[in-house]
Amino acid sequence: MDSSLPQGSTLGPHMYITYASELQVVAERHGVVFHSFADDTQLSKAMRVEDIQAAKQAIVNCTKSIQDWSSSQSCRLKINAAKTEVIWLGTRQQLAKLNEADKTLQIDKTVLKPSTVVRNLGVLIDEQLSMDTNACQCAKTCFFHLRRICQLRRHVDYVTLYTLVRALVMSRLDYCNSLFANNFKLTIKRLQRVHDAAARLLCNAPPHMHASPLRKQLHWLPVSSRIQYKLCTIMFEVQHDRAPEYITDLCVPCQDSSQGRQLPRSWHQTQTYHRSFFSSWTTPL
Repeated sequence: MDSSLPQGSTLGPHMYITYASELQVVAERHGVVFHSFADDTQLSKAMRVEDIQAAKQAIVNCTKSIQDWSSSQSCRLKINAAKTEVIWLGTRQQLAKLNEADKTLQIDKTVLKPSTVVRNLGVLIDEQLSMDTNACQCAKTCFFHLRRICQLRRHVDYVTLYTLVRALVMSRLDYCNSLFANNFKLTIKRLQRVHDAAARLLCNAPPHMHASPLRKQLHWLPVSSRIQYKLCTIMFEVQHDRAPEYITDLCVPCQDSSQGRQLPRSWHQTQTYHRSFFSSWTTPL
């Protein structure tokens, strides 16, 4: 190549996506779902427990095809096997049916052992999609920053203090918070404790003071309402064709005029489905 872009530039991810756009074609050839963000690529495939060997072979064949494509003269890319992770998602009963050999993938000479938790764009995803691990890590990080900000409270004005809380704490609580929709009350409660601690810090309130009047004073919604607001925002973007295509394709408006502009919702009894995006659609819009 005669020219390039500096690392960390805004245009860099867009140029890489254009450069590696053929990866999706390679994955679809093997019936594997492909999703990427810049150079972070995920391959996934849904299966029944009895079809696990066929699904594993499809993933292995897809990975080998990607390796061949990457090492070709036109691409000249290198796959970092050390950063490749494998995780099996399912209910506790489904995962119990799999042994260690079933979960392990071998690609050429590289053996990929399964992980119970993986990080995807800063979000920790566990095997059962409970998101509790991500909530615990988020709360731990936020409390760490709150303790540091508390030490600076006497040396900065209120505007600076508010800016620090918004930048270091509230931004983490709001990042991908739609993943916590319809989650266990204990998981939401972990995040709410962080939210209340931030409100007490800004209002210089005692540790055991109820946080509801403080949130009202700061014009802050509780964590559960912030999650609902995020979902409403996503669905507004979907309705006005501003959302990414992979989200828009999941939402099909009802054809029945008597239901107005509602979106159809199907019902399942599993907790995993109850916490999914499908079950979290806000209706009516």
